[in-house]
Amino acid sequence: EDEESLHAKGVAFASKHSVELVMAYIVPVELEPLQYENKAVWIRPDGIIDHKYLKAEPVPSEPAVRGDGIVKVVQTQFGLAAAAICYDYDFPYIGRKHAKENIAIAVVPSSDWLGIDPTHTQMAAIRAIEGGYALLRTTRMGLSAGINRNGQMLAQLSANQSSKRIMMVDLPLKEESMMTVYTMIGDSFVYLCLIFLIASKMMMSVRIKIE
Repeated sequence: EDEESLHAKGVAFASKHSVELVMAYIVPVELEPLQYENKAVWIRPDGIIDHKYLKAEPVPSEPAVRGDGIVKVVQTQFGLAAAAICYDYDFPYIGRKHAKENIAIAVVPSSDWLGIDPTHTQMAAIRAIEGGYALLRTTRMGLSAGINRNGQMLAQLSANQSSKRIMMVDLPLKEESMMTVYTMIGDSFVYLCLIFLIASKMMMSVRIKIE
């Protein structure tokens, strides 16, 4: 199926049901050597394609075109929203970018495998806690979950343990994210502790030499 036909189906679905629709898929760019775009398309309830997003952090050895990582925020009826793709949310800086945009919810379409399921979804929940926003992670071959800003999974559905493919969740949303300490300082405290540890080690080494 070509990309335009897929978009047409998405546009028809979104406009018919008056919903925000995020579709994730890959588009081959080259076959030899293999290279593809791992992308998500956000379609508004009126059928307008708001934007396209390329995965910013491909998995090591994944032959995907790297996206620019620019946050694209959508003003929805339930607040500000943004998207990322799967492995993107292993990186705190992307979740922090979303938090700084005061989003109410992040939508993260993903694809996992048994070796990292359900851990990968549980890891993504940390971004919701750090940023103070809700998270919807839909996962091919893994655990899908609706997560509130406290990191609680209000609904979950495993593709590996259930034949069901539709998950319903009622996520309590604020119009914007809750300001958290992590949003403000990021990993500064971690770096400060590292500097303190290195300085302490050096001071102990000097003291031992003097004695």
